[in-house]
Amino acid sequence: MQHMLRKLVLAGIVVIGTSCSDTPNNEIVAPSTGPTLNAAGGSALGSKLVFVSERHSPPADPRVFTFLEIYASNGDGTDPVRLTNNSSQEFFPTWSPNGKEIVFDSNQGFAPANQKTLYIMRDDGTQQRPLTRGSSASWSPNGKQLAFHDAGVLIPADSDIFVIDADGSGRTNLTRSSGVNTDADWSPDGRKILFTSTRAGGINIYVMNADGSDVTQLTLDAVAENAGPDWSPNGKRIVWARRDLALAAPHNRFEIYLMNADGTDLKRLTTNTFLDATPSWSPDGKQIVFHSNRQGGRPQLYVMNADSTDQTAISSGPGRNQWANWGNGHAR
Repeated sequence: MQHMLRKLVLAGIVVIGTSCSDTPNNEIVAPSTGPTLNAAGGSALGSKLVFVSERHSPPADPRVFTFLEIYASNGDGTDPVRLTNNSSQEFFPTWSPNGKEIVFDSNQGFAPANQKTLYIMRDDGTQQRPLTRGSSASWSPNGKQLAFHDAGVLIPADSDIFVIDADGSGRTNLTRSSGVNTDADWSPDGRKILFTSTRAGGINIYVMNADGSDVTQLTLDAVAENAGPDWSPNGKRIVWARRDLALAAPHNRFEIYLMNADGTDLKRLTTNTFLDATPSWSPDGKQIVFHSNRQGGRPQLYVMNADSTDQTAISSGPGRNQWANWGNGHAR
């Protein structure tokens, strides 16, 4: 199954009211709120979250969302600023290393759930431009390339990891293997890329060189899904979400886990009967932001210390808030 579909299952939601056309919409969309996040047009690394929210128009049915938009806020969730304003769905925003741009998924121009286009915009929401077909991108530390996955021509059971230059050139397939290869995340030193794959049974985390060579399996689950791995800022640890597929209602049983970069010393950070997913490191490596439905319905953003203590909600309903990226977790 394709990564975007899996992440929609994570939240237990149904998509309605999306727009579509035969070709991507290249129109630049101005944000609904005018101020940039700082006077220089770039965000101070470590001070801002970027995330997806429906707080502007929450639907009555918590299982449904209509128009997810991208917001930025302080690391504690205060001073949210809306960056996109359109009739499409936006997903998985991620800061560039210098904090001046954001890459994100959009279904502008596509109706199917597993067909998304990567867009790039300025940190104030302006200068939106399509980059390539694909989903869930991760910047290289120098900001010159992005790693992402793409399911190709509507094949939910097959996707690969690609890299592309930030100007849209040089698209290259790194995995070229059968099954699902998703969740790419570039290492802080630029030498490695994490990803998840079904190539050996289960849905496990792998690491490879940035050119696609020397693939190594890090988790060894036969009946589990491991999703959304994220390198710590110093490259020594990996945080991710895991669910046991043998459990009842597995989409609500994701928990946050931590391990060393070589796959050793696995630790469970959250333990409950709720959804805890899509973790992202703070730039200093001391905290982790994630989303959870433990408030009773729509997912909300939470922050905890890297040792799992002080799990604190930084958003609340009625609309959902999820898929956060914290500044640039790879800044050194």
